[in-house]
Amino acid sequence: GKSVFTWKLCQEWADGDHFTEYALVIQLKMRDRHVQEAKNVADFFQHSDPELKRQVAEEVNRSDGRGVLLIFDAIDELPSLEMIAREGSVFQQVFTGIALPLANILITCRSWATAKFLEVCIPSRHLELLGFSEDHISQYISCAFPDKQKRTKFEDYLSLYSFTKTMMNVPLMTSIVVNVYQESQDKVPKTMTGFYRAQVRALVLKHANKHPAKYPEMPNYLMGLENLLPPIRDSFHALCKMAYTDRINFTEPDLPPGFDPLGLMQSTTEHFTDHGTTVSYSFLHPTVQEFLAAYHLSRQPEDERKEYLEQHSKTCRSDVILRFLCGLSQFCTSLWQSLGEAVAAEKNTPLHLSLGSKVCYLPWLYETQNPEVCAAFLKAKQIDFSPDCQLKSFDFYVLGYCIYYSCSKWTLDLTFARFEPSSAANLSKFPASLCLPVPDQSSVTGSISSLKVANKGYTDQAFCNLLSVPPCMLHSLTELDLEDNQWITSMSCRQLAKCINEDVIPDLQILKLGNTSLGDCTSLIDALIHSHKIKVLSLAATGIGPNAAEKLITLLFSSKKLLELNLRENPGLSNCLERIAIALQRSSIEVLDLSGIPFPSALDSDAAFSLGVTLEKSRSLKQLYLANCDIDQRKAEILADHLKRSRLQFLYMPANPVGKKGSKALANMLQENRSLQKLHLMDPSVEISGTYEFITAMEHNKEVKLYLDEQCCPPEFENIGPDDVILRCYFVQGSIY
Repeated sequence: GKSVFTWKLCQEWADGDHFTEYALVIQLKMRDRHVQEAKNVADFFQHSDPELKRQVAEEVNRSDGRGVLLIFDAIDELPSLEMIAREGSVFQQVFTGIALPLANILITCRSWATAKFLEVCIPSRHLELLGFSEDHISQYISCAFPDKQKRTKFEDYLSLYSFTKTMMNVPLMTSIVVNVYQESQDKVPKTMTGFYRAQVRALVLKHANKHPAKYPEMPNYLMGLENLLPPIRDSFHALCKMAYTDRINFTEPDLPPGFDPLGLMQSTTEHFTDHGTTVSYSFLHPTVQEFLAAYHLSRQPEDERKEYLEQHSKTCRSDVILRFLCGLSQFCTSLWQSLGEAVAAEKNTPLHLSLGSKVCYLPWLYETQNPEVCAAFLKAKQIDFSPDCQLKSFDFYVLGYCIYYSCSKWTLDLTFARFEPSSAANLSKFPASLCLPVPDQSSVTGSISSLKVANKGYTDQAFCNLLSVPPCMLHSLTELDLEDNQWITSMSCRQLAKCINEDVIPDLQILKLGNTSLGDCTSLIDALIHSHKIKVLSLAATGIGPNAAEKLITLLFSSKKLLELNLRENPGLSNCLERIAIALQRSSIEVLDLSGIPFPSALDSDAAFSLGVTLEKSRSLKQLYLANCDIDQRKAEILADHLKRSRLQFLYMPANPVGKKGSKALANMLQENRSLQKLHLMDPSVEISGTYEFITAMEHNKEVKLYLDEQCCPPEFENIGPDDVILRCYFVQGSIY
């Protein structure tokens, strides 16, 4: 954890092993009273020798902190985060460099407090760390289970309930999971609330067994925290009430009569220069205090719990308490439904899965383990999921549960999401989270309608995980975007084709696999031919081979629903362009991208002629992309001749050597064509003499927008008057429109 980590740094410095460049390292725990009450830098220094304290403080101030490392441990444990932003506070002065500008500062905090700190200053380096890696977890398991048979059984448990392992990146949770498993192998919890409940129960039981004289009637086992016997029950409830306060440290006057820490608190002795020694108590960990606070709140009347949920549902600091509260309480579904409606009513506020600067709701729903509550909160809404916060592995499992019981169709857009190290390295596990054990598949009410995981290092293994979810989860899938994932290969094609053929994904309409390593996608295109559902297909830069090209032509002939086709950067289709053009005459395609596919260099330019005929005959084609297709002067003239009678509205063909005659032919085409609205020719090969032809054409065709390269623009354009008809060609970012 954070505190042990910072203490280890101090110890290594003191031993001379690391950080020898610092003359002084100071660890400041934000829960300590003298830190919270500090008025200036000198107050940070505490020592039993007042003279030594004064000398050190003066030296540090005089050197502006040169050679000093200040460690502010757990700023989230301050009574209020406003302390670090308050003008004139010692924290604000140090963090902004007003005080000790030459000192190096190391700050640790929970993720939810990061956003507030970043409002005060921008750190030179911002690291988000995992306490335990996969190797650390394995090492801990080996130590905890020296018996190989027991260790194997525990590893099998983690394989079956892998969502539990995602919580074990936190060292404390690793300890709790192992301890709880060893205590009750047959009744291992499924939620964080369940694990903390079991761990607190174990700590209380251990404490009672250590003090048999005080608790003589305490049994060796407890059925639950609700079944505690007096007097230990009274001590436990008193601790929960203490935890519910905003305080972290408790001194003697704050303790209730007959105070007993029950093994849930620790004592700290502080030596103050001015007023001697003080003993204070704090809970073993902030999360333990948050659990006890939630337990206290769960025992209050429902109206009070509702009020707390409504008041703090947007406060990041209360997130963990609310998460535990949801796991401990049986909230009525009407409350969750009203909360869900309030969230949905907020504009531009999607439901955030992970806790960054936003409040997360979905983990609360998971903690309830109540499908009715989940459905009440998420019912009948199209949920756009476009998080800009960090996703943890456990979030994927939370997501899976919520999708199961949401009664909603989900749009999952992970394009701009950030992943923590463990989930990024194991993204192949997503969406394995959607494979959570479900007692009854008929109880699954939610589904995915759109999944976008572009440019995330998605793999064939991850895709197989997706296709292994219950079929009802994919029954509504209409859009799948895996573009820019180089690890997607023909294996994924075959699996997807199988799902389409077997009606696992019966309604797939939008499929984007551009910039992947598909190679031979024959089986996939064959499946799309028989499904008759696909409307948008992107196979850009996928290395389509000759066999797949033949199937693609068949798809164009047979499909009446395909409206958009992207084949850019597939040079292997060059020899098939003529047949593709012929097939387009019978298709319903509205948008076609053939950029980067070189037109054959045959003298008769058959491909250009066939495409020209298609442009003339097609009633559906509206947009055509032909960038960098080696369209020379002759081919441009052929296309221009057919474009005169075309219904095309948008033509994009820069980076083609159309030459002087080709540009004139295109300019003359504009005088007769009345459907074309935009023509892009942003290329220096359009000569100035051709540009004047375009000026003439624009006088006859005032509806078209012309995009020319800035190098083609004659200087006379800069002096066009406000009433001149040529004003329709205006400068934007150096180009003529």
